[in-house]
Amino acid sequence: MKLPLLNIDGTKSSSIEISDKLINLKVNHKLIKFVIDWQLNHSKPRVAKTKQRNQIRGSTKKIIAQKGSGGARHASKKAPIFVGGGIAHGPKGDNYKIKKINKKVRKLALAQTLSKKNYDKSLHILADVKKEIKKTKDLQKLQYLGSTISILSEKGLTMELENIENQLGDSYSVKTKEQQNPALYKMLKTEKVIVVFILSLVVIISIFNVFSSVVLTVFDKKESIKTLKMLGSENSSLRNIFFLQGIGISLGGGLVGFVLSFLLVLVQKKFKLVFIPETSIPYPVAIELYSILILFAVVGFVSIVCSKIASKTVNLFILNSN
Repeated sequence: MKLPLLNIDGTKSSSIEISDKLINLKVNHKLIKFVIDWQLNHSKPRVAKTKQRNQIRGSTKKIIAQKGSGGARHASKKAPIFVGGGIAHGPKGDNYKIKKINKKVRKLALAQTLSKKNYDKSLHILADVKKEIKKTKDLQKLQYLGSTISILSEKGLTMELENIENQLGDSYSVKTKEQQNPALYKMLKTEKVIVVFILSLVVIISIFNVFSSVVLTVFDKKESIKTLKMLGSENSSLRNIFFLQGIGISLGGGLVGFVLSFLLVLVQKKFKLVFIPETSIPYPVAIELYSILILFAVVGFVSIVCSKIASKTVNLFILNSN
């Protein structure tokens, strides 16, 4: 089925071919509502939590005698019927009601939503209008799209939300991707800080490992150092032996780590084993050239510095042999 591609003012520029399996489906409103509820439940965590009876602190002493009082029997003040007691069947702080929905179900709900839009003659497909939007006032031409406009931030298209809302009026809601998914973006920012912290710890540990490995090797080969010195070896040549050994250890470890991480990225991209917490979204991974270059640059720098410093311990045995 062919649908028109629209310009910013709603005029037809060309057409696009779309499969009938995408926009001519029978609409199941219960399925669409199910997926929408799942999306809303994942937009922000539920933080409401009440204490159960076993979580209330205090004495478990019976407040009245078991018999002879003439009233009902009560165990303690922790019972839900008393003020300050536990809450019966209250919220437990669970993050989401719907934990996971199959990807096929989500795709089917999206296709049925597009079909519903197509039946209602409200499915609009925009062409590349980035060049046509030069001022915020130009967004008034998008009024035929509806009451909500989502602005995707791209290079060369930076706009202030307040100016956009002022130009469109109160009947429009303008949000960025970050405002539409605050919990997800907050988690991603926190994750970046944690990743930097972990990488810093890994670099520090690798520095100590390389340094200690070279120093222990020097101590283990002290008799061989004395022998080579007596045979006429120069001090610089003795240091270079352990310097190159330290570089070899570092580069070998870095290469093994790179191969393992490369395989893990491929497995995650193909099988999607790890998901973002509390969602059914697979954790995004990618292989980027600049990341690989940074990795080998850091490994090379650490190996050269540590091996150079550690190899100078050879001078101690040279002085002792003299």
